[in-house]
Amino acid sequence: MEKQPISTMNIRTKLYLHSKRNTHFYNLNPLDNSKPYKIYNVLPSFSLVKLFAPQQIYYINLQIFRMNYIQLQFGYCHKNQILSAFPLGITNSKCFKLKCFDVQHMNINEIFYSIQGEGKWVGLPNIFIRVAGCNLRCSYCDTKYAYDNGKEMSIDEIVNHIGNYPCKYVCITGGEPLLQHETLDLINAVLKRNYKISLETNGSIDIKNIVNKKSLMISLDVKCPSSNMHEKMHLENISLLRKNDQLKIIIQNKEDYDYAKKIIQKYKPICHVFFQPVWATNPKNLAGWILSDGLNVKLGLQIHKMIWGDAKGV
Repeated sequence: MEKQPISTMNIRTKLYLHSKRNTHFYNLNPLDNSKPYKIYNVLPSFSLVKLFAPQQIYYINLQIFRMNYIQLQFGYCHKNQILSAFPLGITNSKCFKLKCFDVQHMNINEIFYSIQGEGKWVGLPNIFIRVAGCNLRCSYCDTKYAYDNGKEMSIDEIVNHIGNYPCKYVCITGGEPLLQHETLDLINAVLKRNYKISLETNGSIDIKNIVNKKSLMISLDVKCPSSNMHEKMHLENISLLRKNDQLKIIIQNKEDYDYAKKIIQKYKPICHVFFQPVWATNPKNLAGWILSDGLNVKLGLQIHKMIWGDAKGV
C-alpha cells in the first residue's frame, strides 16, 4: 500500500544528535512534512540520531552537508522500520538511513516509595507507580484523586525515576493500569532492569496478555455488591491466575462475604486469596466469619493505613 502523507503540525517532536562528547537537542515545531527541514551549526561527528514524536511514527531522510547543517525530510512508516534516504537533488552531501523511535507516554498520578500494606508483599519496601484513570467508581474508593489527575511521562522517564530509590520491588497500581496500553511496555521496561513487579488490577479487564510474564505478580481484585461495581467484574480472570499471583476480595459486610465465598467455591483459585475488609470497618467481623466457616483464605489488613492513616503518597 502506498504511504499516505501525514500532517505533522502541532506534534511535539524532538531530535537528538549524540556524539562522543555531548548531546544536541532540537525542538522541531511545527513540522511540515512537505518541505525539508534544516538545522544549522551541527557538529559533523555524531554517532546516533533519534527522532521522538509521540502519537505519530516517522521516517527521516537526513543529509549532512559540508556547510555544516543537516537537512531532514519526513514521511510515514511503520514502527521501527528502516528506510533508505532518497536524494533531495543537492550534491556534495552524505545520506543516512535512520531508525524510527516511537516514544510512548503514560498518564501517571504519582510515584512514591513506601511500605507495601497489602497482600503477599505486605511489610516490604515498594516503589509505587500510580497510573491515572479508572473505569470503575467503587462506593468505598480511597484513591478518587487518581480518577483524572495525572502527569504525562515517557516510559524512560518513569524507569529513570524509580532508579532513584534503593528498592527492587515495584507496585504498578491505579486507577486502573490496564486502561493504558503502554502499561505492558512499562512492565517490560521495568523487568529488563531486574525489578520484581506487582500489578494491581481492579478485575474488570481481561488479563490474558500479561499472565505469561515471569517476575510479575498479578494482584487481581474482585469487587463485591457493596462496591456497586460487582457486575462489571471479568470473573474468568480468576482461572488465569498462577500460583505466584494473588486474589484480593474487598468485603464490607456479610452480604459481601457470602458473595466472595461463592466466588471462591466456583472458581477454585490456585493462588493466595485475601479477604480484605473495607477500611474503617471492624475486621473482627470478617475474621469471625472466616474462622466459623474454616475458609482457606488469608485476612488482609492495610498496614500502611495503620501506620500513616488514609493519607496520599504512602
